[in-house]
Amino acid sequence: MNKKGKKIRRAGRVLGFGLAAMVLGAGAAFGQTQTVPKYHSIPAYQMKDVYSNQTVEIGPIPVYDGEKTYSETTVSDDVTFTIWNSTLQKVDQVVTTKDGELPKLKLTEGYDYIFYVLDQDGQRGKRRMNQMYIWVHNGNMYDIKSYEENRQDWQDKHKKQEPTEAQRLSFYNRIEEFKVYNKTFDEDTSRVDGNQNLKNIKLQVASNRDKVGNIFVYYNGKPAEEGVNIIFTSDRETVSAKTDSAGRVHPVLLEDVNYMVSTDDPRYDIEPFPLAAKDKKEYGSPKCFYDHSTCHRVGLRYEVPIIDEKTKQITGYELSDERTDAKNNEPLNPITLLDKGQAHKHDTPLTSMSGKTKVEGMQFKDILLYDQDRKTEIPEFSGKDYVIRDITPVNPHRGEVCKLASGDYTVTTDADRRNVEEMYTLDENGKLEKLDYTQNGNKVSFHLDSLGLKAVVLVGKQNEKGEEPEPEQKPDVHPGKTQAKPVISLNHASFTYNGKVQKPSVIVKAKGKKLAASDYAVSYSSGCKNVGRYTVKVTLKGDYEGSGSATFQIHPKETSLSKLKKGKKSFKVTWKTQKTQTSGYQVQYSTSSKFKSGIKTMAVKGTKAKTKTIKKLKAKKKYYVRIRTYKTVSGKNYYSGWSKAKSVKTK
Repeated sequence: MNKKGKKIRRAGRVLGFGLAAMVLGAGAAFGQTQTVPKYHSIPAYQMKDVYSNQTVEIGPIPVYDGEKTYSETTVSDDVTFTIWNSTLQKVDQVVTTKDGELPKLKLTEGYDYIFYVLDQDGQRGKRRMNQMYIWVHNGNMYDIKSYEENRQDWQDKHKKQEPTEAQRLSFYNRIEEFKVYNKTFDEDTSRVDGNQNLKNIKLQVASNRDKVGNIFVYYNGKPAEEGVNIIFTSDRETVSAKTDSAGRVHPVLLEDVNYMVSTDDPRYDIEPFPLAAKDKKEYGSPKCFYDHSTCHRVGLRYEVPIIDEKTKQITGYELSDERTDAKNNEPLNPITLLDKGQAHKHDTPLTSMSGKTKVEGMQFKDILLYDQDRKTEIPEFSGKDYVIRDITPVNPHRGEVCKLASGDYTVTTDADRRNVEEMYTLDENGKLEKLDYTQNGNKVSFHLDSLGLKAVVLVGKQNEKGEEPEPEQKPDVHPGKTQAKPVISLNHASFTYNGKVQKPSVIVKAKGKKLAASDYAVSYSSGCKNVGRYTVKVTLKGDYEGSGSATFQIHPKETSLSKLKKGKKSFKVTWKTQKTQTSGYQVQYSTSSKFKSGIKTMAVKGTKAKTKTIKKLKAKKKYYVRIRTYKTVSGKNYYSGWSKAKSVKTK
């Protein structure tokens, strides 16, 4: 086998090491009970915190004109860069040079990025630059692709020595500038084009070994017939490609984007899995297609077992080729068609590292599942009790979010001792969509058509004293009595603090029938005076047996705005203080009179403050302002209603 081929096989072994390291340390959990063992602080295939908010500022970064001699001149024209966040699998930002520099960039420490010269719509201007694959470490940017070559050079000189931490870091070339050109580069594209390769059915091995096209589709151990439509679905686009006469597909896919593979052919199914095109040039390999749930290559020509003479003619390989060498050959697979109805035969449930969430709907293979509750606000649910939960599949070999953009997933998650009244999905743009669900005790179950794209929002009432919601009732246990789960309606779900004890009255139904007061007993939590959440418990008696509970809240008193004073790109807010049963204030402003867009919220801790100056605004812009109070009880904030809004125009 030639030297280049050996280098490709070494890539497979390196990938395999990543698998071993990550499976052994599959707990990687971000703030959770298990811990990922780190072999050194310089990651190759090591887990990242996909919920991290540890950002660093890098730059300004000079962008040089590569067409000029020695690249001593920065660009005079505007060059737009798209920055792809590989760790989170999304466009992070689009930035344009100013005075020959990229302005300061806010990037996440430890994350991986790809920098493209592309504008907002993915179109190219006159400038070109090969993609830069970047790792952010200690507030600096490093070239990911430089590591392996530099490490190999060092190892050749130092034989069996192990490099130190500092030496490992030195294998990455630090990036402090970019160069752009007017000419076109082979790699100057954000897509991997399978159509550029393998135009002919009969191929020569040596000249085609490293081409990215030629994804084989197999059915019953043989290449699929011509014309089977294979669908690749991501959160950014859907691409179709039909098998050719040799049973191959050649899709044109965005690099580093997860696509779910399926077919709309009525005869077949495909066991769902995420496919991604990855660049592996550091190992002497081109951009190839990988199963993002295992990091194994998908459907390359020399991966397919030789079954008959026709296949041998197509591939140009004999049965005795290197694929029979199990020691050096990484596991690689074609796309496999199954008979209709067989796609989910090997599905396995996946439980999150916290143990709070379980997902079913595919064979998840090596994927890990993480969940985390966000501490952000949704204006539509102001004054309500809710939690926003991210449920995120993660590729453990690369520490990347594994977006599963299509499918039917059954999800069960903790209600956190909350009686859930409504559920929603929440996308990256803040759009809410109502979600059907069922609740059984402290567990809520629902269906999602994707994973890793949207958070879920649980809206309800949390039980006092940490009690779990009542589970579904079991059959009757006392003869002569009707077992029932009471349906409790309160005449008030919330009150405003007034210094007095406040308790709602109840209406109770069982089996669809309104009960008389003699059919149940009512008890309330102690207090019911100060700001907080309280429980009403109903116990059935007489002909019925069973119990249930409902909660209500007491919120702090409102306050109001006294005046707004405009300033240069700023304004000053003054309000009436509210000190009783209050921990602080929230000042909210928006460019919309209905607070539908451009919303910013500022917290003011303590009750003595009565002014707040809002700065760094747009000049001569009209803003609408309102205020509310909050009280923190047992780590949870309870809010008053918003005051009447006032408007102000900056200077």
